[in-house]
Amino acid sequence: MILGYLDDVDLARACSVDRNMRNRVCNNDYWVRKLQSVYGLGLDDIILKPNQTYAGYYFELYNVFKLREPTRALRYYVRHGDLNIVKAAIFLGARSDAGMFYEATENGYYDIIKYMFESGSYQPSAVLTRVPDKITMQLSMSKAIKMGREDIADLFRNNGYIPLMMHNADFDGDEGNLLVPN
Repeated sequence: MILGYLDDVDLARACSVDRNMRNRVCNNDYWVRKLQSVYGLGLDDIILKPNQTYAGYYFELYNVFKLREPTRALRYYVRHGDLNIVKAAIFLGARSDAGMFYEATENGYYDIIKYMFESGSYQPSAVLTRVPDKITMQLSMSKAIKMGREDIADLFRNNGYIPLMMHNADFDGDEGNLLVPN
């Protein structure tokens, strides 16, 4: 069958023209399977906007990753708090870094921080030898404590980090700069 040789865009065009094909081939089951196989999203992960179809959601992700390689998309969507695109980017091979953890902490994105730890996209053992990354992770934990987000601080604690607030060190306001007394 020729349909097997069409890329996603051409298949969507063909389905938009032929009602029979749309009902038999390009139905919701097809697009849910595509979301699962291409982006690693389970049915519970897919949250459609009002009037959005599974095909529409698939092409939203398709366009995200057409415009950005997975690590750039991961960085952008960690900052903007979109867990599904974070999951898809990690599924596509993106690696998280300490700066992403700090941004997610600043914004209170517990689920994103938890997923980045659980997915293995960030390897603490490799980072512990890199002092700036280790400090950034400790600052992230300290920021969570300062914000009163013990749930986020616990994620860092459970992954072997300790807060950097020692010897009466504190943050200066909202800037997040560490002040160490003289």
